[in-house]
Amino acid sequence: MPAIALRIWVSALLIGFSTFAPADDSILRFTDGDNAVAIEGHWQFLDDPDAALDIAAAREALQRGQFEALEQSLNRGYTTAASWLYVRIARDEGAPANLYLLLEPVYLDEVDVFVLKRGADGTGEITQHRFGDHRPISERALPQTRAVLPLALRADEPVDVFVRIRSLSTHLFEAKLLDEASMERAVQWRLLAHGGYVAVAFALALVHFLLAYRLRDRVLLIYAAYVMGLGIGYAAIEGISALVFTQSIHLFNDWLVSIGTGLSFVLIAWLVMVIFKTGEQHRWTHYFLWAVVVLGAAAFLSTGTALYPQISQWLFLSGLAFVFIALYLAWVHYRAGDPAGRLFLIAFTVSGIGAIVSFLRILGLLPVNPLTQHAIQLTSFAHMMLMSLALSERVLAAEDAAKTALRNAESRAVTLANEMTEKLAESKRELERTLMRERDLRGEQAAFIDTISHEYRTPLSVLQTNVDILHSRGELSESRFAAMGSALKRLGGIFDDALQTHRLGRPPEIALQPLNLVAVLKETVADWQSAHPDCPVHFDPPAVSIPAEADRRMIQLILFNLLDNAFKYRYTQTSDAGIRIHLSALDGWVRLAISNAIDPSVGIDRSNLLERFVRDAGAAEQPGHGLGLYLVRRGVEEMGGRVTIDQEDEGRFCVVVELPQAPEGNDEH
Repeated sequence: MPAIALRIWVSALLIGFSTFAPADDSILRFTDGDNAVAIEGHWQFLDDPDAALDIAAAREALQRGQFEALEQSLNRGYTTAASWLYVRIARDEGAPANLYLLLEPVYLDEVDVFVLKRGADGTGEITQHRFGDHRPISERALPQTRAVLPLALRADEPVDVFVRIRSLSTHLFEAKLLDEASMERAVQWRLLAHGGYVAVAFALALVHFLLAYRLRDRVLLIYAAYVMGLGIGYAAIEGISALVFTQSIHLFNDWLVSIGTGLSFVLIAWLVMVIFKTGEQHRWTHYFLWAVVVLGAAAFLSTGTALYPQISQWLFLSGLAFVFIALYLAWVHYRAGDPAGRLFLIAFTVSGIGAIVSFLRILGLLPVNPLTQHAIQLTSFAHMMLMSLALSERVLAAEDAAKTALRNAESRAVTLANEMTEKLAESKRELERTLMRERDLRGEQAAFIDTISHEYRTPLSVLQTNVDILHSRGELSESRFAAMGSALKRLGGIFDDALQTHRLGRPPEIALQPLNLVAVLKETVADWQSAHPDCPVHFDPPAVSIPAEADRRMIQLILFNLLDNAFKYRYTQTSDAGIRIHLSALDGWVRLAISNAIDPSVGIDRSNLLERFVRDAGAAEQPGHGLGLYLVRRGVEEMGGRVTIDQEDEGRFCVVVELPQAPEGNDEH
């Protein structure tokens, strides 16, 4: 075991912790004037490695001389073996008749005391008394949290006392013989001291839980849980929990001890990692602290099993190293100027001293006496007080840092506000200059529109007059006169809309009405083809009217754009070089498809031809700006319709316009 070498070395150095008594007296005598006598130095010891001996076998071993003198209190560390102790007790004439055997510590699993009173003929009666935290308090002679056995002795009639100890926790034992007054004082004092420690631990834990909730501080939360674990574990170790659950605490007392021990290691290691930021600044200690966390969790999970003694021994050995690691980290942060570094250093130094003494006692490397037995309680109490102050200093330092940051932020905010005010003032001046320029431009624009309106109407009137003269002289056929008149009329309408739009500052409003698209399409195709007689248009109009919700002027503009686009980009080296028009109605939509033949060897990217200023690469030799199909899409969408380009037919380019269908009988012819 890793503790053997340490046990020899530390026992040699710290032999002063022991309190030896002479072993030559085979009988422990309680004399007149005594009020408390330690049995240390009077015990005889027998090892029971298999825990198989009963009282009869122990008496036979005593008769064969197999018991050995034990010069100090029993301390075997962690072991699965059982131990037998023997002592003969007597009282002198004049000493109190009612004495009490006080057995320590209370957290041993099984402690059986056998008392043999001898008669005059040498025979005797054996009575058995059961103690230990695995047994109900109701089985004890006195229902105390301490293990107390009353002994009624006759003067000069000794009794033989055999004690059998077995425990999965640390294996140590001591006993005292007291009169009634001393026993009451000892029990009351221990209950007061230990109960006060638990009460302080619970109170501090509650305060830190409330502070953690109020400040949303993870460090305070971890420390509160750590202090609560100390309180729970100590209440179980010292038997205080038995006062609440007198009949059932023995069933899960080991779990409470493990919570107080294992989880306390987990939480204190985690706390050190968070406080000193070991993951960022001390990587090599960070891994060790994680090992402590794992060992603490393993100790808790292995409670009540044969693995618990081995895991606990390694846990306490790592706890010794943890003390020095925590001191090193506190020293580094103290030297670095941490506001709470001094208090952290003192707190871990004090608790480290108590932990070292207590761990060495638990591991069997130090003897049992009041100093070693209560070192952890005394130092941990001071540690809790100092840690509370250190964490308070940490909170105050964080508050000061927050105030400084707030002052800096306010200063930066004032500076930024001044800068923003200056920028806003400059922006305001720039905006005023922009508004003045815009007013000037609007005035110039209005004057320009009036001028261009006058100037455009003069040549348009000249064209109309000359067309009328040519027609009156018979130099224009009726069909050409009609086509030119229709074109001039359409051009005038477009200019009027554009000028009105500029005057009002908004696009022209769409006037939707039921239109018979068959009639509108016939009329528009006739007008267009009069200007392009060499381009055949294949249109087989339906026999019935197909009404659609549309604006007449907008639908004519859309049709002219689609026919012009098909005429401009059609493929003439084919027998089907004309333009096809198909009109149908389905599911509440009127569908108009206009297509033209294209060169199948030339690939056309049809994905975005409906966008503004987009033309296919193969149309570079044709004049235009890529606005025709864009205007078609905008016009159709303003009338609530949709436009798509057929992606399937590679030999033809087909644009499909869909408009909402108007109810039957409401179409305008």
